[in-house]
Amino acid sequence: MSDVNEFMDKLRYYDVSKTPEALLNKVCKNYLAKKQFNIEEVGKKSLAAQGIAIWLKACSNYAFVLRKV
Repeated sequence: MSDVNEFMDKLRYYDVSKTPEALLNKVCKNYLAKKQFNIEEVGKKSLAAQGIAIWLKACSNYAFVLRKV
């Protein structure tokens, strides 16, 4: 991750609507559904990681809403 701006742009402009359902299910099962995935605890270790965790949860929630509508 040598270019932080490029990484941030990838996050900022990520098109959630194109995320495969299989990937969403995998992320939910392997990360979001686990009790160890606690955004506040992540923030105690790293604010950058906390930001990514918040982004991941928000993208996941948005993607599932898109699929329901």
